Amino acid sequence: VMRTLKSRIHFKGKTPEEKEEILTFFNQSLGNARFLWNTLLNYSHQYYFDYMQLSDEQKSEKISISYKNKNNEEVVKEVNKHKSFLTRSDLSDMLTKMKKESDYHFLNLSHSQSLQDITERLGETFQNVIKKRIAGEKASVNFKSKKDDSGFIIKQIKPEYINFRKNTILLPKLKKTIDFTRTNKIKDNEKVKTLQIVKENNNWYFCFTL
Repeated sequence: VMRTLKSRIHFKGKTPEEKEEILTFFNQSLGNARFLWNTLLNYSHQYYFDYMQLSDEQKSEKISISYKNKNNEEVVKEVNKHKSFLTRSDLSDMLTKMKKESDYHFLNLSHSQSLQDITERLGETFQNVIKKRIAGEKASVNFKSKKDDSGFIIKQIKPEYINFRKNTILLPKLKKTIDFTRTNKIKDNEKVKTLQIVKENNNWYFCFTL
């Protein structure tokens, strides 16, 4: 069973400079997540548009690929030469290349897991949309604006970074310990799966998926 624990972040004991550093990191990460989603979505739309310009013969072209199965046996199968959408792996490769380009150096200011989460969610979302379109249903993926995107996710955060007794969390990218308040108790058998940092009405929250 999964549940979410929402805890408000506070800055008691922090100097104005420390608070500003933390808020700058939060806002930068939030903006980077939104920027990456919109940029990769735009690439995905263009990729799909280019695919739709192909003839039926081109769309049906096949190529042979080989891979090893679970038993380490060589398997060869035929797949379509042209894909109609960018996969999660494609988007992840694009992210890696973007982070190396000077125009996108600001992406490196974010936690790598929060950016990788975008490629995973967008890949899955776009794949589901394509399936619905093939089935004749209307479906689309929306670009994100400041109004409808208020958080970013860090997956697989190490348990030793979170102290529920002191209500503190260490963010490794920021190298800062941040305090939060909570009212609900943590059960002994519960573990943190993901951490989402959310902004609502100028307040910031940690949302722990347990």
